[in-house]
Amino acid sequence: MPEVQFAEFARPKVLLGRSWRQRWPAGSVQYVKYSPAGTVGAVPLDPSFVGRTYPPDTTYDVGRAKIAEFARSIGDDNPLYRDVAAAEQAGYDDVIAPPTFLTVVNIGAINAVAEDPELGLDYDRMVHGDQRFVHHRPVRAGDRLQITTHIDDIFVRAGNDFLSVRAEITAADGELVCTTYAQLVVRGERS
Repeated sequence: MPEVQFAEFARPKVLLGRSWRQRWPAGSVQYVKYSPAGTVGAVPLDPSFVGRTYPPDTTYDVGRAKIAEFARSIGDDNPLYRDVAAAEQAGYDDVIAPPTFLTVVNIGAINAVAEDPELGLDYDRMVHGDQRFVHHRPVRAGDRLQITTHIDDIFVRAGNDFLSVRAEITAADGELVCTTYAQLVVRGERS
């Protein structure tokens, strides 16, 4: 993280409209100003973003090693995730991924929304409220996946902003592999 120099009324929470966690060029110095009251004013999420779509900007290549690494990290020793012969015997062309493997891919979709400067989401106040997956087929080694992300809803409850995000994960041929749903909560000033 770059050096941050603070002048009077400076605070590291928001860096020129970006979360302080974002990367900045090496050696850069950023200045942050906040109101004399000592807080950065919370701006509600813009409800006109409902219906906005973020098209794919990259492709994720699913490999056997990544599947095995993920299965190991969650403590799942299912041979379908590591052994090609076992996967073929079960009717698959190659090893398949655990159902939650797509969290690795889906985080990019959530970040695309969270980092959109026009939306006004304060990443430091965001928590992950819910996540679910609707699998249309198993993820297989050799898949080339792309994600299209949609903002389905924005609403306020108890002073907190709620953002409902849907991501459609497709294979290179356009086949729908999984639909993910996430709810992000941006805590209000007093939460």
